Amino acid sequence: TKLGHDAVNLGNTDNLTYITPLGYQINKQFYSPKYDTVENNKKTDERTTIYWNPNIKLSNDGKASFSFYTSDSNPDYTVIIEGITDDGRIIHQIGAVN
Repeated sequence: TKLGHDAVNLGNTDNLTYITPLGYQINKQFYSPKYDTVENNKKTDERTTIYWNPNIKLSNDGKASFSFYTSDSNPDYTVIIEGITDDGRIIHQIGAVN
């Protein structure tokens, strides 16, 4: 929003780096394996992030459901739920699932 004519001469600028932000980026869909084929069932699943979905919506009674395939490496999971309410309040909850 400024033209830059009011900028101060900083002298030696060897310690400065100029960056260009990437701007708008298209959302990418999170990869979830499909286990409906025999070939996929033979591979071990070592993913550390099991499920991610930015578009889960709550019902009128405040509930939501989702399903995912677990990995082969660890039976214990940390569930992190984050969101924003209709009136702008931030939701953040962490829980463990065994």
